[in-house]
Amino acid sequence: HYSTVRRQRDTSPSLRAMSKVAIIGCGACGEAIASSLVIGEVASDVLLYDTNQTKATGVAMDFNHGQLFHHTRVSQAHELLDLIGSDIVVFAAGERKKVGESRRELLGRNAKMFEELVPKIARACPESILLVVTDPVDQLTQVAAKLSNFPPQRVIGAGTFLDSSRLRSELARQLRVKPHRVHAYVLGEHGDASVLPLSCALVGGIHLEEMMPIESINRAHENTKRAADDVIALRGYTSSASGAAVAKIIESIIMDTRDIIPLSTSAKGRMGIQEDVF
Repeated sequence: HYSTVRRQRDTSPSLRAMSKVAIIGCGACGEAIASSLVIGEVASDVLLYDTNQTKATGVAMDFNHGQLFHHTRVSQAHELLDLIGSDIVVFAAGERKKVGESRRELLGRNAKMFEELVPKIARACPESILLVVTDPVDQLTQVAAKLSNFPPQRVIGAGTFLDSSRLRSELARQLRVKPHRVHAYVLGEHGDASVLPLSCALVGGIHLEEMMPIESINRAHENTKRAADDVIALRGYTSSASGAAVAKIIESIIMDTRDIIPLSTSAKGRMGIQEDVF
């Protein structure tokens, strides 16, 4: 789904100096998101919250040992009330996907955590934007929307942004061009049911179907759907590309860059859809 999410306020570059991002979960993904935010100097403040307080302390300490090389204040949130004033709250906590496991199989386990955390975070940060990264991201974004009772434009999920990056990188590798010259989106579910609309797939303004055989395009899409399993099989988890993708989403919100990003968002009322689906 496509969603336009913008802060209704001044969007000058100085906003980097007054933006606070809270990250729930200091696992591999949460730490990668924090690292991308710090390296890119996307936000002025990054708050880290984890039920494992010792780990959160260590992660924050590690970042602060490098303050000579960046200008982001990284601190630990000892309790959810410490998140007060956050512009964006990122949900990166929860169980990881295992090789061969469908992301949907994680729903029951991770939804329980959301039922515990989201209402408390909504009370502590009533004006924030909730950004869901935890899998299954589409379903959990819907869960977060219902539990928070926030307006639809303030509850979004990372959607198929990472899938689209994986696809564009794969196509660029085969065509020997820069990924930035490939314009294609993976839409629908962040998972096995994703789709690749060829009508808007272009390479340098030329339709992708004119550049390579349909068999190669389908193979690239299948490789994209299998990408997470491939990385997990090799290193145990995915994190680096996810961190970069989420940091880009956050930057787009804070700086109002008007980028087009495929996100998990409420589709109700769009294109004749009446159901509350994400």
